[in-house]
Amino acid sequence: MQDMINDMQGERLSQDQMERLNQIAKQQNQIRKQLQQLQQQGEMDGDQIGSELQRMIEDMEDTINDLRGGSTDPIMIERQQNILSRMLQAEQAMQERDEEDKREGNIAENYDQNRPPELTLEELEKQIRNRLNDPNFTKYSPDYQRLIENYFELLKELRERQSVL
Repeated sequence: MQDMINDMQGERLSQDQMERLNQIAKQQNQIRKQLQQLQQQGEMDGDQIGSELQRMIEDMEDTINDLRGGSTDPIMIERQQNILSRMLQAEQAMQERDEEDKREGNIAENYDQNRPPELTLEELEKQIRNRLNDPNFTKYSPDYQRLIENYFELLKELRERQSVL
């Protein structure tokens, strides 16, 4: 958009260029309305950025009028660049404020933990074997079932070694 305005500066505008400037003016007007809504919301929330938003809104109104009139003078271009800079700064400030809000922590509280009863290795193995054979649970490929069986065998061997020590 800015490049197009720069290219048009100082030239007599064609009908297409005037239509494009009107489209840009409409888009800028929509943004201005959104900023007004944001400003009103900020006033309700007790936000302090209202005056900055008000200045941007006023600059946008001036720019919209210039665009609709076909004026692309250096003052209008500078005003447009200032609007863009202030919008980017406002966006960055809002992101930083959101990050600050997200970083609030809660004090740890004591709570009762409901733990499942401890299972012996034999009970766990029995539950897993039952689930492997139960048709309501996911069936595993034969290779994966062999891997599970090997795992249980290794656990048994490990348990037997530990009981010997």
